[in-house]
Amino acid sequence: MITYIRKIFSFECDVYGHLNNAAYLKIYEEARSLVLDQSGYPLEDLLQKGISLYLTDVTLKFRREIKPGTVLTVKTHARETTRVRFNWFQEMLNSDGDICSTAIVNGAFIRNGRPARIPPEILSVFQNLKE
Repeated sequence: MITYIRKIFSFECDVYGHLNNAAYLKIYEEARSLVLDQSGYPLEDLLQKGISLYLTDVTLKFRREIKPGTVLTVKTHARETTRVRFNWFQEMLNSDGDICSTAIVNGAFIRNGRPARIPPEILSVFQNLKE
């Protein structure tokens, strides 16, 4: 599991004074990018190898509001990774450790616009991103 810590700014909030729903996706994406960087396979390196990660669906659950100034911890781990598909789980926690949101992220590894098997050495790294 990889953690990402980040402060919420007022410009990311909506008229109700809490984190805009679209901003959740952006923050979860930031955290997943960090996971790839720390795994040794940042997106840029995967692209050079001809591998893309396409999301097929994301399920977000909102449990507690997030206000400006909140410092979040985003935890990300792989639930399941095969040579072609992946399923990751993410959660946002406030500074009190309360879960504010969760995301289930499914996707596929793509080459030339089609699902493709990733090399075993990359598969091994992604499989080790478990909780």
